[in-house]
Amino acid sequence: MSCEKCGCGKCGCGRRKGLCPISFGLALGLTCFLTILTVVLIAIHYGTPTPMMDMVHMAVPTLKTGLIHAGYGFVKGFIFGFVLALIYDLIIKVCMCCRKKGSCQCQCACGVSDKKMETKV
Repeated sequence: MSCEKCGCGKCGCGRRKGLCPISFGLALGLTCFLTILTVVLIAIHYGTPTPMMDMVHMAVPTLKTGLIHAGYGFVKGFIFGFVLALIYDLIIKVCMCCRKKGSCQCQCACGVSDKKMETKV
């Protein structure tokens, strides 16, 4: 019997451990949005060298163009975070399938029979 029965989660074979793709995508998208918006606001306030604005394809930084670029950053960050979380969850799922049943080393109640487990819970 493996940790799937006891659900201790100590060795990773109990509960599913992974990332929520939507939450991770939103977090990464929001981080990209705020970073780009901050850089644009600093460029508006303090001025910025021309090579930097050429790099982000902005001739003159304005709040409108900054919000547009920040919006693109949010979309790109969300998509990247979503795909990254899906790949991470897939790798975890493959690794969990490769483990042999009963090979848990977490010192939990994996070896306990179902009857004993029901009385414990």
